[in-house]
Amino acid sequence: MLRAIWVQPRFFEALASEMECLPESAAQVAASGDYGDTSLLVLSAGNSTTAQMMEQEAVARLSLNGKIIVVPNSGHWIQRDQPQFVIDAIREVLQSARR
Repeated sequence: MLRAIWVQPRFFEALASEMECLPESAAQVAASGDYGDTSLLVLSAGNSTTAQMMEQEAVARLSLNGKIIVVPNSGHWIQRDQPQFVIDAIREVLQSARR
């Protein structure tokens, strides 16, 4: 299914649009400050570099209720490699928000 999508011109158009918006999105996140006690889970690929882990830990620290979860046997697309981790993370954040 992914191969079928990856050969479509609209995939590359969407990818280019995403890349074009990254600097503005990063600036918005940087300007937002901390998140107080809002639940924040950062899923980190099992093959992340030390530099990537440091960046992800910094994001998790934006919240008093932030946490990083290293997902074993996963790469950039955790949702594809280990979908149950994503499902569990969403459920955990929802449960925390309901409290």
